[in-house]
Amino acid sequence: MLKKKPSSMTSSPPPSPYQNDTVSNDAYTMMGPTLPSDLITSILLRLPVKSLGKFKCVSKQWLHTISDPHFVSMHRSLSLHNLNLLLLKKSPVLQEAHMKKCTRIDVCSLNFDGSCKNLEFSLYLNDDAKYIEMLPSKWDIICFVSENGFYVCNPSKQEMLKLPEASYCTSEEVNAGMGYVKERDEYVLVHLFDKSLDIHVDNYIGCEVLRLTDGKDCEWKVVEANCPFMVRGWGVLVNNVFYWMFWDDYIHPSEEAIVSFDLEKEEFGTVLPPEGCFDPHGVWSLVELGGICA
Repeated sequence: MLKKKPSSMTSSPPPSPYQNDTVSNDAYTMMGPTLPSDLITSILLRLPVKSLGKFKCVSKQWLHTISDPHFVSMHRSLSLHNLNLLLLKKSPVLQEAHMKKCTRIDVCSLNFDGSCKNLEFSLYLNDDAKYIEMLPSKWDIICFVSENGFYVCNPSKQEMLKLPEASYCTSEEVNAGMGYVKERDEYVLVHLFDKSLDIHVDNYIGCEVLRLTDGKDCEWKVVEANCPFMVRGWGVLVNNVFYWMFWDDYIHPSEEAIVSFDLEKEEFGTVLPPEGCFDPHGVWSLVELGGICA
């Protein structure tokens, strides 16, 4: 009858469930992880965000690779060929620790055919749910705005960041726009604020810009130009220019109906609508489709 050998204090790894007892320790060592780092990176780039979030815990090397800004940029470019649908649900909740009302935002990412759930998590904001809005964005950063200011969320990292305090708007209306400038690899947030009720200032709508870049501090910059008209809806960024619809009703085809703001020149302008496309009695909004304002 064979006796079991006593275990010895060695550094050999525990037997794999996929190996039999005849495999030697030397053979097991030869089967260890020997994939080159560039191949590992290439594999990780093709994984969904949900899997990357889990694989950050594999090792410090994987955590560093997945968190690297260059990796994030490459993963973003590849993801454009496999677009997802982002669903958000906001619900009022009560924090038991402080007995204070806050808002839970449930985030879910699906394939366009609904066949696969790629991401699912929740965020919490210390704001009333009915005052929280999301700015349109097709990139990997989501921007929320509430009574207490602007927030940005990176779904891939499941992180929320409160942005520096913006200028106060006396009308309490929030007019803003967010977009991504590929050439500079930065997100740009533009905020229009009304100071017409300020007794020291003539009627005008000010403008400030905040640029978000990985690893750099951000702050608002108030530009010299003032917005010439009141606008409605969220701003749309196309080729480094933001566009908003006029607040006033569109009546005549020859009248301007769109306000523009050039990020490079920091200047406002107006744009005529496409001829024969606008119904004066309709409700219109702007979107970016394939690099075109529509």
